[in-house]
Amino acid sequence: MKKILFLFSLFILLFACSKKEATQPKIPSVKTITVLPANISESIKLSGTIDSKSRAWLVSPADGVVISINKQEGDTVNKGDVVLSVMAVDYQNLLGLAKAEYEAA
Repeated sequence: MKKILFLFSLFILLFACSKKEATQPKIPSVKTITVLPANISESIKLSGTIDSKSRAWLVSPADGVVISINKQEGDTVNKGDVVLSVMAVDYQNLLGLAKAEYEAA
């Protein structure tokens, strides 16, 4: 019985210590090219047209005469920029007339 146990232990020890065959990973084939020195242009000149992402309509809260235009078509405009100035002459005259009529009544 001791002999069988010894042989069985020896068999397990030999089986556990045996080296497995190392598998090498497959290396994919790669196509290579030779790089040669050449002159490279630093800029490219192209022609074309561009469009803005969005358009906005300008509406004045008062009627009147435009007295100055501060931005032209194509200029960059940020929120709060004064694009043009309007002189509301008609409203000022109407306000003066209304005040005079109110005081006279």
